[in-house]
Amino acid sequence: SMDKIGTYLVDKYFGINVETVYLLLLDNKFDVIDCVKIHEGSVSSAAITLRRLVELALYRRASMVVLAHNHPSGVPIPSSEDIYTTREIKKAFDLLEIKMLGHILVAGEKYINILNY
Repeated sequence: SMDKIGTYLVDKYFGINVETVYLLLLDNKFDVIDCVKIHEGSVSSAAITLRRLVELALYRRASMVVLAHNHPSGVPIPSSEDIYTTREIKKAFDLLEIKMLGHILVAGEKYINILNY
């Protein structure tokens, strides 16, 4: 479930104080293939390369993905850039028939799914 995925990702960010991006890769049974650190940025920014996301998902034969990043500030509110980027990434995965289940934004022990915005 997305609750289990959210909890799993919150644990991944424990103790991380810079913005970090992960890509969770799942098979068609919702089993975890891998959780790959895509980028580690500064305190206020993180870079996501669409090509790298797509290549990883295809190479690892993922049926589903969940993108995740954190806000070290502790505020679980997506920026307009977060929302735009999420929509663009989802379009790319949709074209490849890889289901993007969510983009989890982690802030401390809280999280939200940006796909719900």
